[in-house]
Amino acid sequence: MIPLKKYSKAFEEEYFDAVQKKTEKGLLDKVIGITEKIFPEDFYRGKRSKAEQLILADYMEIKKVFLSAEKKGGFPLCPEDETILKDYKDCFEAVMGSVKKYRRLSVRMILASGINVCPYCNRDFINTRGDTVTGADMDHFYSRALFPFFALSLYNLVPSCGTCNRIKNKYERGIVSPFDREFDFENGMQFFYDEKNDSVEIKGEAANIQVFRLEAAYEIHTQDAFELMEKRRAYTVSQLKEIQELLRQNGRRKSLDELKEDVFGNYMDSSEFGKRPLEKFYHDLLKQDLMP
Repeated sequence: MIPLKKYSKAFEEEYFDAVQKKTEKGLLDKVIGITEKIFPEDFYRGKRSKAEQLILADYMEIKKVFLSAEKKGGFPLCPEDETILKDYKDCFEAVMGSVKKYRRLSVRMILASGINVCPYCNRDFINTRGDTVTGADMDHFYSRALFPFFALSLYNLVPSCGTCNRIKNKYERGIVSPFDREFDFENGMQFFYDEKNDSVEIKGEAANIQVFRLEAAYEIHTQDAFELMEKRRAYTVSQLKEIQELLRQNGRRKSLDELKEDVFGNYMDSSEFGKRPLEKFYHDLLKQDLMP
């Protein structure tokens, strides 16, 4: 799993504008009225309008509402409120299909996110194909069925591959969102190659490993792990320094880090996660100690 960054202010405004245009007049106010009765008292605060605070709520604020609901055993809703929330969550497809300059909002979201690969599995591409087709599903991290008031909240939506979205379905307990700043994405879930048993292991406490069946997904990458470890044995630091010296003698200067990137790829920079498949996988294996 890899982290997702917050969207730019410009895209947040663009997204909020799409929600306002694609929801029936007065519907958003009715939903806010419902949430004011059941959300923690400090949810609506600050200078932004309540509509903006609901639609653009930071993931950590959304998580607080989930934890509050879990503690209370859910939120009681009357039939009238349930009807309002059904109408609200049914606006989702219209919002995603909102077009600006010939480009659907779902496509613009992927482009604005800056990622090309599913953040849950870090394996499958979710890049767009033109102005109207996106390779991503929009996973409601907290499901529309159980948390309809977050059906249109930007940071409750995780661009993901179809497989991860189908597997996750309505499951949310113990799963970590890519927007969760409390989670240690570097060390909280790590890949290891078991050289004795020629297998890939994933260690960590997040339920993501089991729910998304990541170890099963990465079984086919055992050979990739083996080849990387063999390459690390072939290109030791001393051998890389020899190559560095040969390059210097031929008028080409490269640092040791640049040579490592040439040989192993640029997998140490975590800010690049999400650009290519398997980046976290290779990143972790390059840190792993080699067996003697």
